[in-house]
Amino acid sequence: MTPSTRNASSLAAAVDVGANSIRLLVAGFAGGQLRVAAKKRYTPRLGRGVAATGVLAPEAMTEALAVLDRCRATLDGLGVERVRACGTSALRAAANRDRFLQAAAGRGWPVEVVSGEEEAALALAGALVGLPSLADLPVLVVDVGGGSTELAFRPHAGGGGQPVSLSLPLGALSLTEAFADPSAPGGLDGARMNRHLHSQLSPLMAQVLTAGQPAALVATGGTACALAALDRNLLYYDGRAIQGHALSREALDRLTTRLAALVVDDRLALPGLAARQGDILLAGTAILQDLLALVGLSALLVSDSGFLEGILLSCLGAGSEP
Repeated sequence: MTPSTRNASSLAAAVDVGANSIRLLVAGFAGGQLRVAAKKRYTPRLGRGVAATGVLAPEAMTEALAVLDRCRATLDGLGVERVRACGTSALRAAANRDRFLQAAAGRGWPVEVVSGEEEAALALAGALVGLPSLADLPVLVVDVGGGSTELAFRPHAGGGGQPVSLSLPLGALSLTEAFADPSAPGGLDGARMNRHLHSQLSPLMAQVLTAGQPAALVATGGTACALAALDRNLLYYDGRAIQGHALSREALDRLTTRLAALVVDDRLALPGLAARQGDILLAGTAILQDLLALVGLSALLVSDSGFLEGILLSCLGAGSEP
């Protein structure tokens, strides 16, 4: 994806209102590429505690609404009018989500709560636009979020078969909260968490793989991108540097050992990571490790593009040029 200063009439905006982060993308689409005018990420953790309480915390809603105000200022500055904002796992699960949705709408933000299956399909579309070399191959895309993990399998482009899109309410933030153990390495009860993960992911993957065997496992989302940044020893995050980066099973094991040896404050301070990401990274890594073993591949490919780009493409007309 190439930075651009396209005029506002050719631009659209996508907003991902997730459990851990809120992300904004402003871009156009031309020549088969997204031309990016602005891309921002904030971490209000709207979904903090939702897995345990079933509701959004008042302070989390206040922080998320303030982030949406900042996003609105960016859009106003660029003169962008076409916008699609999508809420995911936290808003799907929270009993009091209408309170947040009404407050957001009152600020000019109609947030659409999408199903896990649609989230997976959008992540697939966004990941593939960033990895054109995989356009004709059977591909499995995994998006590890804060509160859920989405899987989308696209069979061989010329071989028939329908895409499979699935969602599981297991994410890096929710797992970190559920299996926290301050006395254990990395602050997590890793053995219990891994048993729980495998019991959930194994039958799900069996269902996915009935559609065929993927030639590539593509991982998108904050966990995968952070791991690629660490593996490449980046001082500052650069999406172009990690796009298409291969993470082997050995690399994931090595990164897990490295992260588990650090206290939370040191993980949060790691270079190349977004704010408030290091403390939930171990749980997200465990999801990717188990999926890679279940699919039977030696490495996964990381994509900096995914769900957010998929929202943008849908706003622009499913990838057609505006």
